[in-house]
Amino acid sequence: MNDCFTPLAVTEDFEEEISRTLAAANKTDQRLMKAQKRVAEALAKSDKVLALIDSEQAAAFTLEECEILVEYLLAENEVILNQYRICYLKGLRDGMTANKILD
Repeated sequence: MNDCFTPLAVTEDFEEEISRTLAAANKTDQRLMKAQKRVAEALAKSDKVLALIDSEQAAAFTLEECEILVEYLLAENEVILNQYRICYLKGLRDGMTANKILD
């Protein structure tokens, strides 16, 4: 059996393509860069929130720290949604290109 068609090889190729797509988008996609900036800004507001994210250990927070954590989580969700959007559009473009080639 040809190794390039094993599930692991296909998965690695797919992951590499996604990685390249997102790396390029990190430099060019304005919506993604704006969301990433919001994440960094939220984390810069509180060392305690940053420590929680890094350690994933329980911590007692003030109301202000809870608000910062929520701000961070919303911004991080926006980053992820933008990454999904970018990958979806890449797949759509690739599919349209492949369809044109086959036609």
